[in-house]
Amino acid sequence: MLSFVNTNQFASTLDEVKDDIPKFEIVNYEYSGGEATLDSSKGKIIFTNDEVNTKDAFISFQKQGIEIQNMTEDYLSYSSFDKFKNDQELKNYIDTHKNSATFFFVVYSIIQIIVMSAFVFTILLLLSFILNKVAEIKNKRTDYMNWFKIISYSFVIPSVIFAVIEFVTHREFWWVYVFVIIFLTYYYKKLPELKKKRKPSI
Repeated sequence: MLSFVNTNQFASTLDEVKDDIPKFEIVNYEYSGGEATLDSSKGKIIFTNDEVNTKDAFISFQKQGIEIQNMTEDYLSYSSFDKFKNDQELKNYIDTHKNSATFFFVVYSIIQIIVMSAFVFTILLLLSFILNKVAEIKNKRTDYMNWFKIISYSFVIPSVIFAVIEFVTHREFWWVYVFVIIFLTYYYKKLPELKKKRKPSI
């Protein structure tokens, strides 16, 4: 199955050549109809009744299924992707997806944010618990909530730097989070040690 992002890319690319899509039908889960090679911004889009080498094609509608560059390792069979049975239904699918893409993108983004936020929150809680316990074992004056606040704040600046670098260069520089480790190590070393209680003299 295609993810939302892949489906969006699939439909938006086909939308570029929608008026030139040849007439076809999917009969017994096999392509039957006109043949064409169309140009899109992503690459060639091929419609064929045969099985062909499609290394240069972004999307190819072949006899047994659909092949999409960098999205499917093998054919996406027509039986597993039954959104359309002919060229008109394919065009309707493109229009429907185009009209609803913005709405679904917003919903998809919100779900992603919620999931990631829950994941990050859980990691912060777990990390705070571990570091607080380590500090207690080492007889340091420590507080769980302080650790949670410090860890949360320490991730903000590296995360902003990471996001900016990725946006500008499209590369992921995870090394920026080394500064988090350095900062937390510094904070840990600055924690005062608990004074041992003196035994009352007899």
